[in-house]
Amino acid sequence: MGWEAHIDCDHTHQLPLQFEFLAERFYMNSNAGRFRDVFHGRNFIVREERVKLPNGEVETHEHVWRTDGTRIIALDANGKVLLTHEFRHELGDWDWRIPGGKIDTGEKPEQAAAREFREEAGYAAEDLRFLWATTLDSTVRYRRYFFLARGLTEVGAQHEPGEDLTVHWVSLEDACERALRGEIREEISALALLRIRHLLSADGASF
Repeated sequence: MGWEAHIDCDHTHQLPLQFEFLAERFYMNSNAGRFRDVFHGRNFIVREERVKLPNGEVETHEHVWRTDGTRIIALDANGKVLLTHEFRHELGDWDWRIPGGKIDTGEKPEQAAAREFREEAGYAAEDLRFLWATTLDSTVRYRRYFFLARGLTEVGAQHEPGEDLTVHWVSLEDACERALRGEIREEISALALLRIRHLLSADGASF
């Protein structure tokens, strides 16, 4: 495929911003002029981008555009947090992490979070609150939206083919210790647990 003009599309998700000191509104936009698609896969696109620098020079950058995803930090009435223990093909091993998954076409992040939490963990949340979203990486254009889930009802998981995981409730302190010891190897899950512990312990934090 050749170079083609890229028209900016506003993919802003209208999310409740309960935590204004963390939450922001994010855009999947680019100010660059042109793209050339190199590869189209089921979940990502590889693109070359012609970028004009402030000094007037033009460079070609390479990006991977992935389907955005969600992560859910679920707390029960006793303050325990839900972790999944899942076999990860990329690791060739089992890993602890918080539940989540891809945002399907046409879904809002909060809809995807509710669906993934129900399908993967087997719970529905009466209170699902947006917390924050990650920023885009320089080479991987991909964003994760984080939610806090409370008021939980067990509804039964519906795992996708190939998913091999179990659900566990642990204290938030235990989860954070696992994160610090490197037992939660997905860094984004480890950081989210440490961050929510800090928010819950902060003076004046309201959840």
